[in-house]
Amino acid sequence: MAEHVPLRTKIAFGVGDVYGGGSFNIINFLYAFYLANVLGIPTAWAAAIMMVARLWDAVSDPLMGFITDNTRTRLGRRKPYFIAGIPLIVVSMVWVWYPLAAESTALRVLFAASGYIFYNTVTTLVMVPYMSMAAEISLDYYERNSINTVRMMFSLGSSLMCALLPLAIVEYVSARTGSYASGYLAMAVVIGLVFALPYIAVVLGTRERADFSAAPPREDWWTPMLNAFKVRSFCMLIVVYLAVFVSLDLITTSFQFYMTYVLRRPDEFASVLGVLIVVEIIAALFTAPLVRLTNKAAATMLGSALWMITGLATLLIGPDSPGFAVYLVAAAMGVAMAFPVVLLNSLFADVSDVGELYFGSRVEGTFSGVQTFVRKVASAGANASFMLAIGWAGFVAPVRRVEGLRETLSFQAQPESFVWAVRLTIALAPLLLLGLGIAVMLRWPITSERHAKLLDYLAATREGRDCDPGLRDEVLGLRDTAL
Repeated sequence: MAEHVPLRTKIAFGVGDVYGGGSFNIINFLYAFYLANVLGIPTAWAAAIMMVARLWDAVSDPLMGFITDNTRTRLGRRKPYFIAGIPLIVVSMVWVWYPLAAESTALRVLFAASGYIFYNTVTTLVMVPYMSMAAEISLDYYERNSINTVRMMFSLGSSLMCALLPLAIVEYVSARTGSYASGYLAMAVVIGLVFALPYIAVVLGTRERADFSAAPPREDWWTPMLNAFKVRSFCMLIVVYLAVFVSLDLITTSFQFYMTYVLRRPDEFASVLGVLIVVEIIAALFTAPLVRLTNKAAATMLGSALWMITGLATLLIGPDSPGFAVYLVAAAMGVAMAFPVVLLNSLFADVSDVGELYFGSRVEGTFSGVQTFVRKVASAGANASFMLAIGWAGFVAPVRRVEGLRETLSFQAQPESFVWAVRLTIALAPLLLLGLGIAVMLRWPITSERHAKLLDYLAATREGRDCDPGLRDEVLGLRDTAL
């Protein structure tokens, strides 16, 4: 019988991804532009900041996965970190978005780097346990789609908020105070509270499975990390995850540069991004029905193929293109991104069940840590390479002017080499990376039928019951040959 999860529980869990989706967007869409244009940090140093902070983030994720998997408290394995994260989220937001007014470039670089490292540490502290907990809300193959759809509604809604609200707050407060510092400080406090407070609902409205915590804590963290790569389906998931999210990282990092300097429509950045995210939210609602008509692999490939096409379509748009063309491509890209982004989380939960088949205990935290480790190492290299590339391509920083009490930035014309560096990032990254992801998904081994049999076998194993010999042989055979 399918396991039913009440809507209130889905909402209580899903609201936690207001932080995940929002922090992802506010950093990826705005931070590189902020470093180069607001803090005035040279692109080479901005690349170094992003590389060092992301590498630390990558290393800390699997360590946090080990810690949360081995935590044993009255509250559970995950909730203590949500509680600790509530005040730290606000502090980290203020630090990373405060534009220090210092003449020394070295001091600005040090301040930005330490703030970004602290921000990534707090994100790891909260999001690794949160993503690990996703597999505990339900074990049902289809119910997980519903849970992740609800969660993605909050995530995408927060993404939309972070496309429209942060810069609006900055401009509103800055216009009244004459200071960008005041604008960014106000934005950081408001958005930090929006990110932090939902974890009260996560703590109070969800429960952790006692049987998942029954296994004794492990003594080291590196052995489970290495063992994770013994799981075939996990290795396949890693490749697809990298294809999707490194493409997403590169597009989001370059998008404000694209709107400001390539299309020369900086005032439309928020509205174009808003259209993309609104359409993505609507498209995400159709993920679960699409999976029931096809399967998770087919739906993921469909979105990836459309994403590749829309990336190439951006090459046809220029400063003189009609306005509707820009919004049309943004809407199409929103549809394309929705399916793989939503389904990767559901695929992760299924692979976590395969991990229990391999190792005899739940390893969501380890899998989550390893997955984000390889993704963030790849993203660190990709985003730093983008910043270096635009520097080599001749990026010209804006001129800061103070007129009376008002501080403004005057954007400069860019060389053609810079324009093409940004264009090719948005067009070619999805083509190459998502093509690899589709090739892997063509061989995806976890079907709904196989997953149902896997759950029956795991339930019998956890409860110490005798398992049907035919079922046991089939599941173990799949483990050795496919899963």
